[in-house]
Amino acid sequence: MLLSILVWLAALTAVRASEFAGAKVLSMGGGLVAGVPVENAAFLNPSGLADTTNFSTSFSQAKILSDTLAFQIGTAIPLKAGKWGIGIGWGSLVARDQVQTELVRDANGQLVVDPLTGLALTRLTGFFTRNDNQGILSVGYRWGGLRLGLSGKYLLTQFGGLKGRGFGTDLGANVQWTKRVDWGLVFYDLGDTKLRFQDTDFNETYPSTAQTTLLLKPAVGKDFSACLAPGLGLPLKSRSAVRWNGGLEVGYRGSLFLRGGVNRDRSSFGVGLVAHPAKVFREVRVDYAFLGGTGTGPPSRLTIAVTW
Repeated sequence: MLLSILVWLAALTAVRASEFAGAKVLSMGGGLVAGVPVENAAFLNPSGLADTTNFSTSFSQAKILSDTLAFQIGTAIPLKAGKWGIGIGWGSLVARDQVQTELVRDANGQLVVDPLTGLALTRLTGFFTRNDNQGILSVGYRWGGLRLGLSGKYLLTQFGGLKGRGFGTDLGANVQWTKRVDWGLVFYDLGDTKLRFQDTDFNETYPSTAQTTLLLKPAVGKDFSACLAPGLGLPLKSRSAVRWNGGLEVGYRGSLFLRGGVNRDRSSFGVGLVAHPAKVFREVRVDYAFLGGTGTGPPSRLTIAVTW
């Protein structure tokens, strides 16, 4: 069982950064933390909640692997429109038919080793479904051109009769230098986030990381809009795994958006459609992202967002 935990948590760490990013963010390289959609800001950069003017919510669904799906719902609530906002969210990663193994031991309780590889032998003991969940509560505040945000996270993992829990904290900031230049910075899992499994001595640690984005919005005409979003992500305790990313978005009359992105592992593209059915909702947005390459992130994601 311990071997199952180690294998699965290694895979989870690889996709964790993109689990709860909406389709817009993923289609622009996956590292956008400036100018993020307010209804998804709790997961991405809590300082973005300061821009909340109306009650907004979004739902995302992604296919990560053939047997693994991710779901996320996020909500932004204004306390004082354009000044204070809070965010609430819940995300789940569900993996079915996962293989459960155990180490092979002889009659004396000693590990049996493969003479060809020198590695301990394992055997199949069954299959299980794994659920990784994250609940989040965030607040964002604006002071002039500076936005600050703080998130508290609750992690819950269940599989194979085991249950792991943990708590984490994210801290974000966003500076609007001009109407056409924004800079975002987020520290995820401050002080490291530990996932503790009950009835075992095994704990998993999610190390602290930082992500930054420079958002540039050049003037391109009356009917068109555009933005460029280069960014970097890195662990706070080591600079050996710096991740670069970048994205481009072109919009037409605020209703149709085409996006493209790239990062260290893959390329991506997406499309967004926005409608304003005033009699029902203030805004309805549908975003789709497709990720190429051979990485472990979601190959596709659909996000539907509604503003009342």
